[in-house]
Amino acid sequence: MATTTSPSELLTTLRGDRTDRPAIDPMLAGGLRAWLEDELADLAGDLPAHHHLRLPARQIAQSDAACDPEGEQAALSVLVHALVAQHIVFGQVADPLADAVDALAASGAHGPLLERIAALDDEASTVLAGELAAHDLVLSGSIGRIPASWLPRSDVPIAVDLCGGRIRASAKVDLVLGAPAGTVASRCLVDVVATPLGGHHADQLGALALIETLRTGAAPLRVATLSTATGEHLVLAVDDALLTSSLRRLVDAARRLARAVELEDVDRPVTRIHA
Repeated sequence: MATTTSPSELLTTLRGDRTDRPAIDPMLAGGLRAWLEDELADLAGDLPAHHHLRLPARQIAQSDAACDPEGEQAALSVLVHALVAQHIVFGQVADPLADAVDALAASGAHGPLLERIAALDDEASTVLAGELAAHDLVLSGSIGRIPASWLPRSDVPIAVDLCGGRIRASAKVDLVLGAPAGTVASRCLVDVVATPLGGHHADQLGALALIETLRTGAAPLRVATLSTATGEHLVLAVDDALLTSSLRRLVDAARRLARAVELEDVDRPVTRIHA
């Protein structure tokens, strides 16, 4: 894994040499999908009728362990993600905490988190504002004002259904750059995290690349993770090796989840109906 502490290099690295981009293989996505369907067909057929497997990218990468949605780190992550959209729309953020809260309130999501923030006393609010401002400084240096010609979009949901919809792999991408691919790869996906980079982040990028390839029929050019905690970023070129290793992880994740479903059904109490 190669990382850098010069976040201003991120967009330059993603753009790369525009004259040297891989050609789109029109057979690649279909081949990957057929491989996945073959691997998962028996598993999907054995699922109880009322069950569908949902595989977020983080679960494919096995990075959701010990994730506390009510924890302070999760709350900070939600606020940081809200700031990504603010930077794309406005190019800068005047007051990170106020702007992030306004963005979340406008979306109608994360009501409990907004209530927790509103209930903070002055000291705790100041601490949170200072911490978020430090993360925003990294965002500002890494993203800044992206040229409109790069077609930046934030908070983009991507998903692919497999085995007749019994299995769905999905993710929400913090930043998507580039137009849909024509004859060469052109699209870049950026995941923003509020924690230091770890080994699972590369696996999660592979999951994003695979889902996007299956969804659009064209592999993205590059995928990247930016850590607003440290300023490091990781950029991966999307190639056959990344996609096939991610496919195997998706199959493994589906099998783990299917086993959990089987155990859930075994442990479920039986309701007896008496005449």
